[in-house]
Amino acid sequence: MKPDYHCNPIDPTGSLVVTEWGGDELCDFVFRASGMTTTIFNFYDPRLGLKGEFLDVLISRKVSAVELLCKAGSQRSSFEGELR
Repeated sequence: MKPDYHCNPIDPTGSLVVTEWGGDELCDFVFRASGMTTTIFNFYDPRLGLKGEFLDVLISRKVSAVELLCKAGSQRSSFEGELR
């Protein structure tokens, strides 16, 4: 993906105008920048009148310590409530 720059009389390198993200690229960027996982929901549904572009909703969230322990193969501990 190549950034789009326009002329800028103050900065010879130009001004970044827009970056068009692909879904995976944006999710990866959010994760690298914040550690949050992102899920993309697309609400394109002509039956409901939802047609066109930009119908995506992105939800980013941090993973809890309990979830990290479970993913690592550990069992939930008795103090699980304290970690949330």
